[in-house]
Amino acid sequence: MQSDCYRNGYFNIQDIMASQERISCKFEIDVTNMGFLDSSSHDSNIKVGSKLDLPYWLVKAIYNEKFKFVNIDLPKWYKKFYHDILEADACVVDLRKMGPYYYDFGVLLLNLVETDIGLNIARTLLSCFRSRFRRIMDLSSQTDHRDLYKAISKLDFTETEIYKAGQSDANGFIRWQRREFCKLLPSIIVTANKNKRKRADSNNE
Repeated sequence: MQSDCYRNGYFNIQDIMASQERISCKFEIDVTNMGFLDSSSHDSNIKVGSKLDLPYWLVKAIYNEKFKFVNIDLPKWYKKFYHDILEADACVVDLRKMGPYYYDFGVLLLNLVETDIGLNIARTLLSCFRSRFRRIMDLSSQTDHRDLYKAISKLDFTETEIYKAGQSDANGFIRWQRREFCKLLPSIIVTANKNKRKRADSNNE
């Protein structure tokens, strides 16, 4: 199941880090001159049946559904057992423990799995995000810091960025309420409409 719509940003640190996550692979053929990938072996070749944990970017380069150079074993966090846990109550789960780039890596895995498995992963990612989003927004506006650190420590990278954005907006709203801004600037839309009216008036003249 291909996920070509994924942003796949070559210079995006978040994408690079997610692609470093490892996947357990079993080689179905002998591979010459690639023994260096197995630090526990002194052989220059990889033997059929060898099992290695390889980063996603390398697995994607050698994985082929038709020729089956390697068979992959999904990370346990993306298997049915943990799907069921997230479906039960995603808000209490320590997502960072399951993977600091849980959502990003999950999307990348869609490139390596069959359609039915990919659909299950995609549904779980979406359901998990929906369930946790409101909680993240509540945290971003929370002023009591006693339990805040513990809650934030359970967010993955994507959720942490959302939390920071929500916190920035919440702080901005508080400053606005306190009249800490010396001047309220008009929005881009208001400015654009005003300029349009000026041009229309000049044309009518």
